[in-house]
Amino acid sequence: MSHHDHVRLRPVAEKDLDLLERLHEDPAELGELGFFGHRNPGRLRRQWAEHGFLSNQGGRLTIAGDDDRFVGEVQWHEVLQDPASPCWNIGVSLLTSERGHG
Repeated sequence: MSHHDHVRLRPVAEKDLDLLERLHEDPAELGELGFFGHRNPGRLRRQWAEHGFLSNQGGRLTIAGDDDRFVGEVQWHEVLQDPASPCWNIGVSLLTSERGHG
């Protein structure tokens, strides 16, 4: 297990895509309550190629450890309660090996 003194957020890079896919598609990473079956293989890579996961309606950033290695992600997307009052849904996901380090 590793411990990180500092983490930073940065745009998702191509080198992160394998671990990002694992975070979203591996039943061991998702746990019994998070895995809903294999869905759309390659979807994350296509989204990354299209717009790098950054748009006006939402996005994703890599959570990188001291060594710049992918340890998780922050993602957000706009939720329209009604046309006049959008709000943002924000989520954080960490690889299983990176959880519980404070």
